[in-house]
Amino acid sequence: FKDFNEIYYIPETECQRVAETLISKIKNNPFWFNDILEKTKKLTDNLAKVFPFEPDSRPFKNMSNIELATYYSNHHNAHTSLYQYSRLPEALDRGKNYFTNYLKSTLRELNDDFSDPKKLNEVFEIFTFPEDLSIAGIELTEFIEILEKIRKDSGLKELIGNQARDIFLKADPQFLKEINEHREKWTFWGYHGYGTRALRDIKYFLEKLKAGVHGDLMRRSAVDYKKTFSEAESVRNKYFDHYSISPLLRMQFLLYSRIGAAKLYRRYVQLRNFYFLDLLIGKISDSLNVKEEILRNLLPDEVEMLLKYELTINESHRNRVMGATLVLSDNEAIILTGNQSEEVKNKLKIISEAKDNFSEILIGQPLVSSPELIKGRCRIVSREEELERVILQTDDILVIDAADPDYFDLMISASAVLTEQGGVTAHASTFCRENRIVSVIGINGLLSSLSNNDLLEVDTKHGTIKRIQHVSTPLVITSFSPSLNSEMVGNKAYNLLNLKSLNFNVPDFFCIPLSSLRPILQQGTKDSIGFQSQKLWDEINNELNKIDGELYAIRSSYNNEDSPNFSGAGLYNSELYVAKEDVINLIINTASELFFSTELKVSGSIIIQKMILGDFSGIVFSKNPISTDNELLLEAIPGGNDALTDNKVTPSQYVVNRDNLGIKEVSQTTIWKQLLGDSEIKEISETCLNIEKVFGSGRVKA
Repeated sequence: FKDFNEIYYIPETECQRVAETLISKIKNNPFWFNDILEKTKKLTDNLAKVFPFEPDSRPFKNMSNIELATYYSNHHNAHTSLYQYSRLPEALDRGKNYFTNYLKSTLRELNDDFSDPKKLNEVFEIFTFPEDLSIAGIELTEFIEILEKIRKDSGLKELIGNQARDIFLKADPQFLKEINEHREKWTFWGYHGYGTRALRDIKYFLEKLKAGVHGDLMRRSAVDYKKTFSEAESVRNKYFDHYSISPLLRMQFLLYSRIGAAKLYRRYVQLRNFYFLDLLIGKISDSLNVKEEILRNLLPDEVEMLLKYELTINESHRNRVMGATLVLSDNEAIILTGNQSEEVKNKLKIISEAKDNFSEILIGQPLVSSPELIKGRCRIVSREEELERVILQTDDILVIDAADPDYFDLMISASAVLTEQGGVTAHASTFCRENRIVSVIGINGLLSSLSNNDLLEVDTKHGTIKRIQHVSTPLVITSFSPSLNSEMVGNKAYNLLNLKSLNFNVPDFFCIPLSSLRPILQQGTKDSIGFQSQKLWDEINNELNKIDGELYAIRSSYNNEDSPNFSGAGLYNSELYVAKEDVINLIINTASELFFSTELKVSGSIIIQKMILGDFSGIVFSKNPISTDNELLLEAIPGGNDALTDNKVTPSQYVVNRDNLGIKEVSQTTIWKQLLGDSEIKEISETCLNIEKVFGSGRVKA
């Protein structure tokens, strides 16, 4: 446990022993394991009752230490009771797919048809398809029902395309109530704990509705979605009869789908409780004046003792913050810190790591086997990125370590999902199977073998992934290419490169992906960077020499700034009028502020652009943001643009008719009246409208 990241190591022999013991019991009496799942459900319900609070409440604000200790103890006891049962389903396929392999080998012994991997996977998918909607499926169905209402109402559909503020002002209160009720019920899906305490708010769900109304989130109607399960049951029974599957074996296949549903329900309740547990820990930290990072490195009994003033924080407790290893045996729990912890961690890492950095063909467990072959670009996503701002392109294949429910909204848009961790009854697996998303899970060496934008071929018949084209991220990007995407360089740089390739008059520039800078800056101290990164600095100096100018602008192009539905202008400072000899130092400072911050986790690039000393500058909106008329809005001031964007001056303003380019000055100031001539206004307006044609309808800000 270090920097709030947990890694669990379990001996493979132990996984195998437990799995084989459980499978042996299930073979003789599958109803015994069904009782385990029923007990898991009841204990999960009990866990949900520990914190009987609404999501927007602050329940611990005025509680005494005794009351805090009671809630902490109740949660710990309920969670421990739950885990005595809920870990058993996980143990069936932990590390390797023991239960899956047992069921498939049983089918192969039963009928020669199953010697064909394709046939085996097809029938296995039919036998184990979920019996009913999981809790994730229920949320998705309810959301689709809201989408269907919007699509049938042209006024509501048009309104959803607006900014969230406009929706709040103009939408029917009953509609907003329905959205808010959905938000209150499902807000915890996106929670991932460890101090963030951020739930999905109503704006998130409005943005999701906007994407759903105008995108392909609705793969099926809500009715069709529910109908899938009744049809699947009919087909399953037909195949059971065709292959003469015994009642005991049928029950084993049904257990398979029930395991996934039970695990997902347990996970949602846990996420809800983790939110309130984080609030509780924050309150304990405040009440006892103990840093939260220290509390999170205490055992539950130690926290309870601390609240009862039976424990004093000492140096050994503080040392755990730097990194700790918890060693569990049958008889005791030992906490290692310092050099001992680091030594054990390094040994475990060496033992468990994939030995090769790249495999030509990767193998995992296929879940949804139609279509047989999927080709697409690799899109690696980690929690360091803001999941809500990641936009998958058509045919993108989502590559992740493992999937908690906060990935589900992203997974629904992927052409295929690949995971390194997890078994076939894991959260991601259940969600993919319900939604017929092509997926292969448990792929050893996946993340170390692939890079963003690699072209992949997924064979669902055999569960293999082949890299058919490797695309490495260049240190410096100077031109637009088919392999480029906005995630690599950020929306601003991506759009500028696109415009440059279409011969628009864009001041010379290049951009440096943060993925090029991050490994260099994180290798050592800021003072030692120069020696480690000479190749990158050489490339930067080479590009600077190609730009005909003496001064430069250093601009941000990060993926938490601008998106199709969000403008983040002003989130980050631009450095203007930078001399050539100062460029590299300012790049280091700009990137370091991002990488060494505990709060900012961004991707994208830094833009280095020729500084234009203009006679005048300004901003033009292709659709006037303060009017519904068919017009553009231009704002201009003499000289550079920074005083305008910093809101230090009042600009000259011009309204231009989009159809005939008729001009009307509407300036609030008389200082710069008639700053722009008609010919200049028309040229700027025509350029803006041409840019709008590139990016489609909507407000284009230039």
